[in-house]
Amino acid sequence: MSPDDTIDRIGARAVDGNGKPIDTAYFVAERNAGSKFVGHIAVSNDGKRFARLYVDPVDAVTSTRGGTVFASRDAPKKEVGTWITPSKRLLRLDPGDTKIVSFEVRVPDDARPGDHVGGVTVQPLRTDTSGGQFTITQVLRVAIATQIKVRGKTTEQLN
Repeated sequence: MSPDDTIDRIGARAVDGNGKPIDTAYFVAERNAGSKFVGHIAVSNDGKRFARLYVDPVDAVTSTRGGTVFASRDAPKKEVGTWITPSKRLLRLDPGDTKIVSFEVRVPDDARPGDHVGGVTVQPLRTDTSGGQFTITQVLRVAIATQIKVRGKTTEQLN
């Protein structure tokens, strides 16, 4: 078997409602608390076999080295991950297929003003696990960030 036969080649990108790529690699929205909007991602399978995928909303967190990372699909959702509802949670793509998945973002009435980041992740149902004395499970996934600026008076502070 060649590597292309065994490695999932899944991609995802931010698109508009017609499936055309947007100007940024992620979604940026400025909204009022209590509002909602819809986003879309194009999920593609460039591999040589069908793929079964999870589509999950997740929170973004600050990594220990700075920058934004996305929580795992099983991590408890506390903020933006609870605001996002994908239209599909499971997806099957044949080789060469691309499907558009929409998601709705509902900004809570009590959302505090300022920037909030979460996203939608796409990952195979199947994971690769090593053998031997120690077990390592490799999860390959794609995340599309959603940055929401909730309008209102903000207070700058360091926590």
